[in-house]
Amino acid sequence: VHTTGLDGKGAVCLTCGAPGTNDGVRWQPGGDALLFISDRDHQFSQGGATGGVGQELYVMRSDGSRQTRLTRSHAWATNYHANWSPDGRRIVWGSTQARTWDVMIADYVEDAPGPRLVNVRRLTHDTTWWETHGFSADGRAAYFLAEGEDDRTLSLFVSHDGGASFEERSLRAAADDDDRTFE
Repeated sequence: VHTTGLDGKGAVCLTCGAPGTNDGVRWQPGGDALLFISDRDHQFSQGGATGGVGQELYVMRSDGSRQTRLTRSHAWATNYHANWSPDGRRIVWGSTQARTWDVMIADYVEDAPGPRLVNVRRLTHDTTWWETHGFSADGRAAYFLAEGEDDRTLSLFVSHDGGASFEERSLRAAADDDDRTFE
């Protein structure tokens, strides 16, 4: 994980020397924290932010200090596609901890005891392949995709109430289509 000036100069490596793969970085809106995925604590990890097993969510300050593990999963599980809410106070991500493709959401707290996730809750829990995409601009809704039974179509889902319910929205895309459009 590197930071650089807007002109591309002054690159600083924040995770050089840290074990494992560190990627999937998201800057906290309005804050000083960088959310990222790492496999540094798993002896059987494979892959990176784009898939695999053994990844956990981490956070660090923008200067690379206070690198802190936020999730704890079995070695065979992974946490992936993490995104901040627009106010930087919640995180949505995918997890295979429960042996399913779950969408998770939690409140992010950083205080004297250190950064951590609280009020962790599951938005989905089944064997559908769910991919997290983030929050609406006002932060009130979380968006995620589900792969169809034919493995070729995607459906967009929206949760307005932190996971108590979600609704399907129209989506016109094939699973291998990079030009997805949402209605």
